[in-house]
Amino acid sequence: MIFKEYVTIDGVEHSILRKGNLFNVDNNTETYSYSQYSKWLASQMNIDVKLQIQNTGKFTDPYPTEMLLFNYIDQDKSWDGFLYKNVSDSLKQYGGSNAVRGILEYELGISDNDVSESKEKKANIKNSQREISNELKIINVMIKNLSTEDNIHLTPVDLNEIQRSLKTWTEQIQIVNDNIDRIYNKIHRCNFKLNVINQDISELKKLKSQNNNKKSKIFNKNGECSYCHSKLTIEQSLSRFELENNVFDIQNSIIEKTKDAEKISLELQSNKKLLDEKIEYYNSIENNSKIESQKINLDTYLNQQVNNGIRKQYNDKYTDVLVKNKKNEELLKEIDSKIRKINSELGKRKKEIKQYFGESIAKISVKLNSEIINDIQFDKFRGISGSGTENNRAVLGGYLAYFKTLDKFSVYKFPYGLDSIIKTEIDGLSLSQMYQTIEEEFLSLNGRLQI
Repeated sequence: MIFKEYVTIDGVEHSILRKGNLFNVDNNTETYSYSQYSKWLASQMNIDVKLQIQNTGKFTDPYPTEMLLFNYIDQDKSWDGFLYKNVSDSLKQYGGSNAVRGILEYELGISDNDVSESKEKKANIKNSQREISNELKIINVMIKNLSTEDNIHLTPVDLNEIQRSLKTWTEQIQIVNDNIDRIYNKIHRCNFKLNVINQDISELKKLKSQNNNKKSKIFNKNGECSYCHSKLTIEQSLSRFELENNVFDIQNSIIEKTKDAEKISLELQSNKKLLDEKIEYYNSIENNSKIESQKINLDTYLNQQVNNGIRKQYNDKYTDVLVKNKKNEELLKEIDSKIRKINSELGKRKKEIKQYFGESIAKISVKLNSEIINDIQFDKFRGISGSGTENNRAVLGGYLAYFKTLDKFSVYKFPYGLDSIIKTEIDGLSLSQMYQTIEEEFLSLNGRLQI
């Protein structure tokens, strides 16, 4: 379906065509996405409301559904016992009631974008402080570990003597390592050759078996050729198919390769034995107790020297992080002070609006003969008690009180829309009271309206 409507904003008429979530404004060549259209509409009405996403703390521009939340009461979603809160599914990402309150305060001129920006900065700083706190914990653990390592007892270190001993020991180790590497290479080559020969022998045995089978199939029991039925001699047939020589060659190759395999196997066993000897010798050198003691002592000595440098880096880092944290605390104080100052300036207007809303609630509760309407508080979007007709009247009363308050104090004017008010079966007296109250409270609004 395609919809087209005409709207007038501040005396300027615009055409808006919509198909799905695509929009065209004033027959321009450009097509808007839903978010682009939202920004266009906000710019036309000088709306600059920001909503804070609950999970990230970031502030973002709302869609028209949220932007004009207080101007339209939907037949289906507006009568579930909550005022405005569940009208739009996308409100959940902003925290439901908090989002509704933010939109209300903006429309009534009792919020400020500086406050929203300050709250976003505050959220970012708090995230930074959490990271700083984790970083400080890690640094403290690292410094503590370094201090524990410093308590290890050290014997006196003669670096020159250790250097000479380690050099001799390292040279011996290197020589043995080289020998072991060479033996490993020999074993690898022997294994490779042996695998190739064994594979050749296996293939030759298969060929021998196949040739024997062919030979047995050449003649039938009458001495005839199985293929041409001629009375050839066995020698003639074998000569024709060149089988006898092939079988002989195959058998000879098997014998030769078997000898080669035995020779390589002996060489392989010899290398393995030599390898075991070299490894045993290597272990005896490596486990030299004197060298091991010198290594441990030297490693400990060097580690402590390194730790001293690392500890200094950690201490410097710790100081830098503390300074950063101190600056964040000062920034938070400045932001909180700014927010309090702005809210204080807006407080007088909010007090006046709140008083007007309370007076409207009281009058409407009398007209609708519903005590629970008096429980509805300004900017508190909790569930309304009661059920059936009683709840229906109370919810209607809340909406009418907000309509009256917005009509008097809203910073921008937009038509009000009121869909069907009947959500449950209702008696004639209640219905009469509800329509009478709508006529007196809704149809008398100064702003343009639709019903």
